[in-house]
Amino acid sequence: MNVLKTAAKQAVSAMTEVTGNKAAKEASAKAGGRTAGVVRDALQLTKASKATTKVRASAIGTHRDGRNILVKDIRPGADLREASLRGAILPKKNLAGANLGGADLQRVDLQGADLQRVRAPKANLGGADLRKVNVQGADLRQATLKAADLTGVDARGADLQRATLDGATLNNANLTGANFSGASLGKASLNNANVERGHFPKANLDGADLRGTKLEHVDLTEASLQGADLREAMLGNAQLKNANLGGARLSNAYLSNADLSGAQLQQVQASGSNTWLSDANLRKANLQEARLSFAQLSGADFNGANLNRAELVRSNLYNANLDHANLQGANLNQASLTSANLWAADLTGAQVNGADLRRVNLSGTKLPDLRGVESWEGAQVVNPFRVIRMLDDAKLKNVQAQMERNQLRKAGLAIPEHLKMHRK
Repeated sequence: MNVLKTAAKQAVSAMTEVTGNKAAKEASAKAGGRTAGVVRDALQLTKASKATTKVRASAIGTHRDGRNILVKDIRPGADLREASLRGAILPKKNLAGANLGGADLQRVDLQGADLQRVRAPKANLGGADLRKVNVQGADLRQATLKAADLTGVDARGADLQRATLDGATLNNANLTGANFSGASLGKASLNNANVERGHFPKANLDGADLRGTKLEHVDLTEASLQGADLREAMLGNAQLKNANLGGARLSNAYLSNADLSGAQLQQVQASGSNTWLSDANLRKANLQEARLSFAQLSGADFNGANLNRAELVRSNLYNANLDHANLQGANLNQASLTSANLWAADLTGAQVNGADLRRVNLSGTKLPDLRGVESWEGAQVVNPFRVIRMLDDAKLKNVQAQMERNQLRKAGLAIPEHLKMHRK
């Protein structure tokens, strides 16, 4: 019995140390061949232990029912609902059409993976590496992608409604036609991304970096972009109705034909000759203390807009509509207002030194001190004599005659000889 016990101990030791057949044979030889059965059992246990260890080593996560997920389970159309794959390393894997609804994919590495048409509503991809991933047509509604790296991702037509992407990186991403309605992208980076015809109504983009981003025809209705950096962004024909861009940086951005009606643009920084807002709709927009010096604003509609204390030095307001606009305290020095409509606008306390007011409609306008105006040729006013009293004597005679002529022409009456301009 003592010999059998000793042999059994040797067999168990051989199994524990996983030393293979050689150790088992040595143990069998020492036992004099009387414990062959025990050793055989030990070998079988050793093999089973190795197999179990191998299976566990290849498991990369667990299904919702606790079953292990193996690498071979990562395939197109896989059902991984509510699975846990946290921290899994799965670069360039093909999961096209897979169901990842509610799955835990935090910090997963899926760089270069194929996730086309994947269904992943409410999935958690926080901190995930999704660089150059293809998620075209994917369903990522209410998914969490906080601080995820989506550099160069192809998300054309993807659905990210109410998704959370705060702090995410989407530089150089293709987001054409993607739906971000109600999504949160606070402080996200979208440098040079293509977001043409994307949908962002009521989305949060506060503090987002959108420098050089292509946003033509994008829908940002009622979106919040407070403090966002939109320098050199392309926003032609964009819908920004009632959006909040307070304090945003828009220098050298292109917003021609954009709809910014009712938008909050107070203290926006949009100075520069390459800042384009020509033909933009800014009706009833709030541009209080906005910086728009040198900006291209020709044909823009500022009807009823608030431009209180706005900086418009040398800005181009040719043919702009400033009907009923509030320009109290605005700086319009050397601005071009040729053919602009300032009907019933309030310019109380505004600065207009060197401004060009040729062919401007000032009917019903509350005027500032106009002594520094560069040109009045063709201007239209209701009471020209009220304006004349504000001008220096050197300009008085010609301005009076010009304004009276304009009034007469407007009334369809003949111009008296004494008001006709005589050339030397």
